[in-house]
Amino acid sequence: MHLDEKDINDNLDTQIESLQKENKNLNDKIYKYDEKISKIETEKLSLTVKNQLIESQSILIKETQEKEKKLFEEVENLKREKIQLQSVIKKDNAQSKIMIDDLKKIKLENETNIAMIMSDKEKNEVEYKKNLENIKSDFTIQLQNKDEIISQMKSDFGNGEKLANGESLKLENQIAFLENENQDNSIQKTAEFSSLISLKKELETKLELLSCENQRLKEQQNISDEKLRDQIGELQANLIDQEEQITLLMPEK
Repeated sequence: MHLDEKDINDNLDTQIESLQKENKNLNDKIYKYDEKISKIETEKLSLTVKNQLIESQSILIKETQEKEKKLFEEVENLKREKIQLQSVIKKDNAQSKIMIDDLKKIKLENETNIAMIMSDKEKNEVEYKKNLENIKSDFTIQLQNKDEIISQMKSDFGNGEKLANGESLKLENQIAFLENENQDNSIQKTAEFSSLISLKKELETKLELLSCENQRLKEQQNISDEKLRDQIGELQANLIDQEEQITLLMPEK
C-alpha cells in the first residue's frame, strides 16, 4: 500500500515536532542538571574554602600552641632566674650585713681604743708635765744653791769648783734628757693616734662602699622584678591577640 507524499510529509512533521519537544525536554533537563552542577560546584568551592580556613585555623592553632608552649617555658625560665637572682641577692645581702656588722664592731673597738689612748695620752702628758715640773723645781732649787755648794766645796777641797761645775753640768744634762724623752713619748703617742685615725677613716670608707653596694643590689632586684612583670604582661597580651585572631577565623555556625 502506497502512502501519498502529503501523508509522508505530515508524518515527518509530526515526528519532527515530537523530536523537537523531546529535545526541548532534554534541554530543560540539561539546564536543570547544569544548575544543580553549578550549585554543587559552588558548594564544593565553599567547602574547599571552608576546608582551607579550617586547615589555616588548624595551622594557626598549632602555631599558637607552640608559641604558648615557648612563652610558658620563657615564663618558667624567668621565674627560675628570678629565684636564683633573689637567692644571690639574699646571700650577698647577708654577707654584706655580716661585713657591715663586723666593720661596725671594729669601728667601735677602734673608737674605744682611740678614746683610751687619748685618755692615756692626756694622763701621761699631765704626769710627764708634773714630773718635769717637779724635777725642774728640784733642779732649780739645787741650782739656786749652786753658789753655796760651790763655795762649800771650794772651802772643803782645793779643786772643789771643778767638781761643782761638773755636778751642775750633769744636772743640766739630766734635765735635757728628760725633756727629750718627754718629747719622744709625745711624738710616739701622736703617731699612734694618727695611725688609728687613718684606720678609722679607712673603715668608714669601706663601710660606705658596702652600703652603696647593698643599695645597688636592692635596685638591681627591683629592676629585675619590673622587667619580669613587663615580659609577663607582654606575653599575656600576645596570647590575647592570638585568641582574637582565632575567633575571627572560626567559621560562622
